[in-house]
Amino acid sequence: GDQGVRSHIVVEQAPMLTKDAGIVVRDRSTAELSLVSACTETPGPFFPSPVRDIVETRQRLHIAPHQALLVQDIDGRTEILSGANPPARIAGNCDNTTGKAVAGGFAFFLPPLSRVVRMKWSDYSKPQEKAANLTTTPQLQTSTRRRRTSKSRVVLAQEWDQKPETWLVGGDYDPIADLWVNRGTGGNVSDVVRSGAVAVSTTGSNAPTAQLVSLVGGASTVLELGSFPSSSRWTLCSLSRYTGGSKRSVIAAPGGWAHGHYRGFAGVARYGYNTTDMISDIIRPDTEWVPMCSTSGKAPDNVRVYDMELGVNPGESLPLDKTKTSRSSPERPSRLFVNVDRYDASDFALAEVIVWNTELSYTEVTEVMDYFRARLNDAATYIDQAGSEDAQLSDVPRKDVTGIDLRTQKAFYKFQVRTSDNLRMILDGTIFWQVEDPAAMLATTSDPEGDVWSKCRSVLLDAVSRVAFRDFMSTSSELLEQAYQDSRNDTFWTERGLSLVGLEMSSFEPIDARTIVDLRTLVAQRVERIVKLTKQTSESEVRRVKIAADIALESNRTSLIQVKAENTRLEAQTRGATEGERQARGVAAFISGLASMFPAASMLPVELYEHYIILASRARQAQVLFNGRADVFIKPKATNVSLLLPVDSEAPALPRTLQPKAEALPMLPPPP
Repeated sequence: GDQGVRSHIVVEQAPMLTKDAGIVVRDRSTAELSLVSACTETPGPFFPSPVRDIVETRQRLHIAPHQALLVQDIDGRTEILSGANPPARIAGNCDNTTGKAVAGGFAFFLPPLSRVVRMKWSDYSKPQEKAANLTTTPQLQTSTRRRRTSKSRVVLAQEWDQKPETWLVGGDYDPIADLWVNRGTGGNVSDVVRSGAVAVSTTGSNAPTAQLVSLVGGASTVLELGSFPSSSRWTLCSLSRYTGGSKRSVIAAPGGWAHGHYRGFAGVARYGYNTTDMISDIIRPDTEWVPMCSTSGKAPDNVRVYDMELGVNPGESLPLDKTKTSRSSPERPSRLFVNVDRYDASDFALAEVIVWNTELSYTEVTEVMDYFRARLNDAATYIDQAGSEDAQLSDVPRKDVTGIDLRTQKAFYKFQVRTSDNLRMILDGTIFWQVEDPAAMLATTSDPEGDVWSKCRSVLLDAVSRVAFRDFMSTSSELLEQAYQDSRNDTFWTERGLSLVGLEMSSFEPIDARTIVDLRTLVAQRVERIVKLTKQTSESEVRRVKIAADIALESNRTSLIQVKAENTRLEAQTRGATEGERQARGVAAFISGLASMFPAASMLPVELYEHYIILASRARQAQVLFNGRADVFIKPKATNVSLLLPVDSEAPALPRTLQPKAEALPMLPPPP
């Protein structure tokens, strides 16, 4: 029988070793944890030796070139791993190429008992719908209860297809009111502690790899978890573990009823006369968390731990009665307790209890197991930064930060400010900032984004309070630039390992009614002025174009006149040259002919030609004179002519001496 049990466990717990999946194992003799990966073992199914137990499977973590990771070991020592400057050697890097990556970044396995520090930052990555009225003292949101686990993303993101009636999460317990807030459809559980003491803590004796916030108590602590569903169809799931030397039952009920732990074994159950098939440790070591679900259905899948189907069978006493082979449903208790029997009590930690008043299907139980795995993996991989859940500004959302982004980040702001003339308005804009020194940042602040936002708020409040509203409207850009330049040189940034990259304002809006009216009037005046200026500009543009066209026209006219004058000059010059050439030919012919006719002429040829021209001119004048219609008046003394007047019959005839004498004129050739 024992061999059958061991063989079954080995087959179920033979995980695969791959390049991205490692296994944490515990040595039974020394209780030491070690990491087994494809770096040290042959990839494939991993079978632990008889002295080693598989604790968990771990995935390799990848750090991008622009990321930094804070890793904390079991002793609280922290190390910053930056993708921009990969370490020369780190456990879990099978390729051993961290220092050779051109673009940076690397991957590694998280060592056992080491976890990534998870921070809680203010989230200003989305534009704010409502302006923060920070001209008054900000209200702080505090809580008397530590509810870190109940705020984890795994719990908050979980949505059940069927709502449980009872869903108790360790971080939801209020030790002051002794009230366990129920996330299910039922009422809260009051008066939880019946005797002894209980603490809400992530630690305890024999700390497991996954540090869950849970209710931690001793063997003398008795808790009542409320009534069990009255329906005959039910489902019970829990997450619990042993913490000390007293190891009997944890979740139990009167009548020999135990769920998850029984008689020192982890991962077993007894429901009255029905017990699980295996009376041995299903979870090793037995101080690790036991995720168990049981339903009112039939064996073998009515009791499960992870993917192992344990089933129950009827047995009147332990060990099992091997002669009975029939299977039946687990018995239903009336109420649930922890350490209900002082002779069957344990040192325990209880993280979750979930009860449905219906029988979940196999697929739905698998969903519950996947949820438990996610919770355990999250708790084994991450640890919340101390102080990150403390007081914060009300209405400010928070976000989980596991990898620090070393690139420029953006935060939106929207808050009230006052000008020097006491006018209120809302500023809306964007802040650009960057983490330059992660070590300095982690040493000085737990919320860098909140610090950046608050610092920029104070800078803008101070800058705006120094100017009047009218001056702010005309010089807002210069004012913002000056505030940015003054702030970036502040030691505030270097002390925190941060830098202010940019400060922008997208809009401002007055709040006071009188200011809004005045602003609207001013805007209307400015709009009217802009309209008039636009109209005047348009008219001036039209006139400018017209003047330019007129200038071009007149310029063309000037060019036309100049061209015409030049053409006229050229025509006259051409005519003159032609006439002169003709006259020159005539002169040459005259002189040549004269020389041939009168070779011994005493007068010079030029003087003869001049005389000839004078005579020809007179002949033309006389011809024109007497052939025209003009009246001719002749002075006798100046003219050597004779006039023949009509003979009057009564008048005597003139004497012959008064008659004009015909004087022969020399015949000259016509002028050329």
